[in-house]
Amino acid sequence: MTKGKVTFNINKTKNFSEWYTEIVKKAELGDLRYNVKGFVIFQPWSVLSMEKMYDYFEESLQLKGHKPYWYPAVIPEKNFLMEKNHVKGFAPQVFWITETGAGEKLE
Repeated sequence: MTKGKVTFNINKTKNFSEWYTEIVKKAELGDLRYNVKGFVIFQPWSVLSMEKMYDYFEESLQLKGHKPYWYPAVIPEKNFLMEKNHVKGFAPQVFWITETGAGEKLE
């Protein structure tokens, strides 16, 4: 972890993306070296923060009577296409998995 005060020579208003990226790097929140959209390696400080936020959020929801659900992170293409009207805007950002790590082709 970087010690002490860190200053950035980036104008937050004019270049928010670069400013934010530098914050994430310097605070060691995420490893951005691989530059694959949606596949960030979250480092300990960010994971610990997210766990605390998640716990608080879940507790708040359940106190109001909401029940927890978990949804799959990966679904078959045919299931995705059944909801094509709902996910129309997300299609360009979909990460398609076409084979397993062993080279087996998937439907």
